[in-house]
Amino acid sequence: IKNQLISACSEQSMVNDPVRVFRAIRFACQFKYVIDNKTKEAMLRAVHHMNEISRERVRDEFFKMLGKPYTLECLELCQKFGLMEGLFPGLANNPDEWQVSNELISGLNHFLIEPEAERVEHQSYKSLMDSFQKNIKLYLENEFVSDRSVVKILNLGILLHQEFKCGANSALDALDSREKLHFFLKNRCTDFVLSNQEINFLRNLISNWEVLPNSIKTNLVFAPIDIYRFFRSAGETGIGLCLIACASVWRFPDDAHENMISKIINLFTAYWDSYHKIISPESILNGNDLIHELHLKPGPQFQDYLETLREAQVAGTVTNRDEAIVFIKLKILEFSENGN
Repeated sequence: IKNQLISACSEQSMVNDPVRVFRAIRFACQFKYVIDNKTKEAMLRAVHHMNEISRERVRDEFFKMLGKPYTLECLELCQKFGLMEGLFPGLANNPDEWQVSNELISGLNHFLIEPEAERVEHQSYKSLMDSFQKNIKLYLENEFVSDRSVVKILNLGILLHQEFKCGANSALDALDSREKLHFFLKNRCTDFVLSNQEINFLRNLISNWEVLPNSIKTNLVFAPIDIYRFFRSAGETGIGLCLIACASVWRFPDDAHENMISKIINLFTAYWDSYHKIISPESILNGNDLIHELHLKPGPQFQDYLETLREAQVAGTVTNRDEAIVFIKLKILEFSENGN
């Protein structure tokens, strides 16, 4: 400790338990210590035995590096010691996508820095952080399971998204993009032994990744109905997508920065201030109402009717029960004319 040095306790300690490679890297980055040369050599040898360790232990040690101010330094050392080839084989040898993932993770983890700490950020962030910093911090610290928080899954999601972009799924070229993503995540999430909730979160993250960047490119103005549809598709992952968009704002021209931040503020305001009005409004009518008021037989079309009603409520075109009944009657006619 006095010499600020990371040193293995014995020559065989790394090979005997290769996950110690992760710990050496984490301690070095967390405490700003140096790994001695003999330990570095032992770590390089131990990496070749990592496949002898259970996936759960590898996952747990890797996750301890994520969501930290020093995550980027950890990932760079993981790459240097050859760990990334085993963790993200489709990404490790693609320097461009690797660089993008590191920059996104660094920007995302920036939201965890305390306000009194020295923080260098785009001036546009000020209103965002002044209004939502507490909400953002609570969101990122929420855990799926013990020690696997949202920010850690978002870190993992960034790496997986960039790996997916690298074309590691080229063997599945005959499939459409949704099927490719399904098989990619099935394999990669099995490697990390993730829960179904975490897998669904990652699927929503990657499948909705381009929504916000595309809104900037097309200059789309987010009306309440657009916000509703965004969160209807992305769920709670939508907040993570907003934060990743903030982390990627540097990729857009300067004149697009304010536009992106403004959109994200609108999304955050709707989510945290108008959740039951815009994000998840209670439908004025329910299935029983459709049966008893409109004499409809239960069926799969019920969900379509109620979904269009919720959208009408968010848009403000339906505000009460009488308007809702008239609206559904018109939709029944419309669906019938379209052969549905």
